[in-house]
Amino acid sequence: LLCACAPTKPASTAESKHESTNLVGKPSDINARLCKEYIKEQNYQVAMHKCEKAVAQDSKNSAAYAWKAILHQKLGQDKLALQHFERAVSLDPKDSTIRNNFGAFLCQQKRVVEAERELQLAIADPLYESRDLAYANLGLCLAATDKAKAETAFRLALELNASLPVALIQMAELKYEQAQYLPARVLLARWHEASPWTAKALWLAIRIESKLDNKDKVASYGLLLQARFPEADETKLYTHNAYSRNPF
Repeated sequence: LLCACAPTKPASTAESKHESTNLVGKPSDINARLCKEYIKEQNYQVAMHKCEKAVAQDSKNSAAYAWKAILHQKLGQDKLALQHFERAVSLDPKDSTIRNNFGAFLCQQKRVVEAERELQLAIADPLYESRDLAYANLGLCLAATDKAKAETAFRLALELNASLPVALIQMAELKYEQAQYLPARVLLARWHEASPWTAKALWLAIRIESKLDNKDKVASYGLLLQARFPEADETKLYTHNAYSRNPF
């Protein structure tokens, strides 16, 4: 999902944090790495400065274009993001990280066929260390149109990384939809071992335990949902169903 800009830190403080650890290599590569670090911190103003310097220093630096694409994506500038992703891929078509990120972007744009192509290219690279993430992105992309293929993608992601949170919770959702409530419970528990509760996850837990006729767990998760996420849509659904005694 696209996100708004976070408040920008003072440039003098932000820049000093990374300069001493990212000064090895060509100037364009250094600035591309700095751009990446500031994107992670949501310091988009400094990140843009570093990305633009990297591109100006080397117009064939694929990583610089890729990170600039991600930055434009986060700023909601989709046309610019697309242009920079396409430029990055054209410069280094064998870079699977770029393919994975481009595929995720295309999926967000509802360009599912093109997204699947990019993600499959990343997955096909046996040396790509983040194939689990590419499989997970593929599953997320296909979840609305082909649940069987999405489930296969999430399963393959978990074969590569058994604790990948996004794959675990998506598989839990799928198992719930398939009325496989015990596997759904197990998958959700595995997800919670590494991830804090969200309103969506608690609502799933409530529905799973309701189907398993575990009233104590339903009540416990319901109280937790109301306490932590009082304004969430899931809380409103829980409260409505609890008071009207509708099944979850």
